[in-house]
Amino acid sequence: QKERPADHRGDMSGLSQQDHPEVVVATSGRSSCQTCGESIGKGEHRVGMVGRSSGVSCMKWMHPQCFALNMRIEYAPTGRARCNADRDGALIGKGEPRLLMRMMKTSCGGEVVAKAQQIYKPANAAALLTRYLSVEGVSVTAATIGGLDELEAEHRQWAVDALEGR
Repeated sequence: QKERPADHRGDMSGLSQQDHPEVVVATSGRSSCQTCGESIGKGEHRVGMVGRSSGVSCMKWMHPQCFALNMRIEYAPTGRARCNADRDGALIGKGEPRLLMRMMKTSCGGEVVAKAQQIYKPANAAALLTRYLSVEGVSVTAATIGGLDELEAEHRQWAVDALEGR
């Protein structure tokens, strides 16, 4: 039996769930936002996250504003997750603030569920976050990301400073 390479990802798409979301200009008008369902026009910016479809990894697209509105800061519920920007680094401790970059979708039953999610330590996400939030039409800022109001005041300020690269 042939051995698989160490970086084998389970399919031949070359995409990995660990790939950072990417901002690109749509080359056609055929894609639609995975969050709101509306069309993404040719020449418009879009944010792609790796998702799964029929057992194959593929890029799932969202409007930059929809992507930004899906981001969330929360306290880590366990100590088992690693930062997506530092896969070999330390675990994110239970109760530590973390940033979730998510692709949310409403199910047939009306429930909002995460279809793809990446977890980051706020300080490790600053450069990525700047790229996503600086796209024209995005009204979300580091200080208005969902969930910040649920953090304790000292953690809230620390998280905003870290997300802004300070």
